[in-house]
Amino acid sequence: MNEREQIEHHIATELAASLKLHAASCEVANYHNGVLTLKLLGGCSGCPSSQAAIFNSIVPALQEKFPHIKDILLA
Repeated sequence: MNEREQIEHHIATELAASLKLHAASCEVANYHNGVLTLKLLGGCSGCPSSQAAIFNSIVPALQEKFPHIKDILLA
């Protein structure tokens, strides 16, 4: 598995449960040169609090697991 696939797998298996609590999910829109772009789906899509939620929970979890990620953006 390449790093993008590992990130996608981690989101689907480890982070999906916490996102489902908010009727939401996310997917990798792009991963290039250490910059990960996520797309929010479901309940988080368009929600004004979604950026705070993603950057307070999802981003730290991903950066801890994948230290090669330099930056995480929202699509």
